[in-house]
Amino acid sequence: MENFVGLQSHIERALIDDGFDLDHLEFEFVPNDFHTVFDINTTDKDTIEAIVSCLFTEVLTVGVTVERFSGIDSATILINESVKFGVIDEMNVHELNPEDPPLETCPTFFMQAG
Repeated sequence: MENFVGLQSHIERALIDDGFDLDHLEFEFVPNDFHTVFDINTTDKDTIEAIVSCLFTEVLTVGVTVERFSGIDSATILINESVKFGVIDEMNVHELNPEDPPLETCPTFFMQAG
């Protein structure tokens, strides 16, 4: 569980440093024994892709799974070791409203040499 807490702190710090207003997004980690999971209060494609791109640039070494819920303006983002680094696996795309287009599978992000 200690690794989850460290990763959670790193995720929060990276997003805050990149200018995301976590309070406005109602950013909240979801209890999970196996994965790091968080919810935000938007289904906006650009916002979610920007958050994930920031995490790929600053924090993650694996991909993510995203589930968006049209009509209630909510999304769940799961840090997922079974998804390749740099890839967004989006669940239940067929259930989204037309105003919520699918996310980019491979959003733009910047690899840091190191």
